[in-house]
Amino acid sequence: MFPNEVAILTAIKENGGLGLQQLTHVTDISGSCLRYVCNAMCLYGYLERKNPKEYRATRKGEKAIFEAILGN
Repeated sequence: MFPNEVAILTAIKENGGLGLQQLTHVTDISGSCLRYVCNAMCLYGYLERKNPKEYRATRKGEKAIFEAILGN
């Protein structure tokens, strides 16, 4: 998992859900690229949409954060 993906997951987990504007402040990604990354993470099961404007970390996403921290 790439560092920006871990940053996205961590920020979303810590805040209980975030939108794209808030995530722009956490990562170096913005606009359509950030939307693409978040949608891809949804497709792979790391994120889910809380509502049309917010994302939430799934159990798989939380596990990925833990594994990234441990360096696995």
